Amino acid sequence: MANKRIDYIDWLKGLSIICVVWFHSPHPEWLNFSFRMPLFFLLSGIFFKIVPFRTYAARKTNQLLVPFFVFYVIYYFYMMLEYRISPTHEGVDFDPYIFFDLFAPHDGKTGFFVNTPLWFIAALINLQIMLHVLVRSLRRRWMVMVAAVSLSLAGYYWMLPHESYFMFGRSLQYLGYYTFGHLYGKSLLQVVEKSGRHRSMLTAASVAVMAATFIIATGKDHPWQFPASYLFNIALVMSLIVLFRYVSRVRALRFFHFYGRNSYVVLGMHYMVVQMFYVAFAMTDTPFTFISGICVMAGTLLLMAPMIHFGNRYCPKLIGREEAINFSTLRRRLSLR
Repeated sequence: MANKRIDYIDWLKGLSIICVVWFHSPHPEWLNFSFRMPLFFLLSGIFFKIVPFRTYAARKTNQLLVPFFVFYVIYYFYMMLEYRISPTHEGVDFDPYIFFDLFAPHDGKTGFFVNTPLWFIAALINLQIMLHVLVRSLRRRWMVMVAAVSLSLAGYYWMLPHESYFMFGRSLQYLGYYTFGHLYGKSLLQVVEKSGRHRSMLTAASVAVMAATFIIATGKDHPWQFPASYLFNIALVMSLIVLFRYVSRVRALRFFHFYGRNSYVVLGMHYMVVQMFYVAFAMTDTPFTFISGICVMAGTLLLMAPMIHFGNRYCPKLIGREEAINFSTLRRRLSLR
């Protein structure tokens, strides 16, 4: 199971990514799907492997860091163009030094000024390094889980107002989801793959937890809101895993699978496409409504499809599909000098 892709997990990743696109499109505030981030990080944690740190650094440089900087640079040059043509920036000069905002500290509620959604990829890097340290240091699974939840609580209650580098403060609150996926995700998938009775029991338990925590988890300014939302979101993700095991058979919904398999490209490029719609709306005085939000989301996803195909075919090294930097070859060359 660990060595091959699981279709309905890719479908669920697609759901989380589409929710991210929807979040950046015009929409009523009450239609924010807050489970998108717990879902994304928990699913990402399921297939994370603890390997020697040198191997990890080489692998993630190609899979995450290279695409991160590619998407960052592309959006930076797009911003230069947007400042020239968008009515919303009329009279405001483009500051080329905003490129270095990447290296500036941010509090736990803000993203990069250049290509804001890239904080997801920055968070993945932070979470993987932290999980790597916890697993290597503590060994026992329950100790790792307790430590991860404790750090998540500290991240939420203490780190959010404070500034930190490379989105560390913002990502810390999601360490519990990522760790739960890594430690218990494969066991959860084994239960889902068993008989219908096991799936029914898992669904019933998940629904019971959601019902027990719903009022607190969705309330505002409750002192126990964050812990309750953790339980609620984990139970919700477990229910969605069971649901999508069946939904993945519906051929009309296969677009979930496509965007799930290409989630990093959507994360890295969709914000630019969404902003193009905002510029077009501003130039034509089109109002931002619920319907326009649906159109922006649908249009963004449609435009992303050829971009994904182009990237996969012509520049896979730039989007993390293939190895861009061969560290073994690089070390050999350096040793010969």
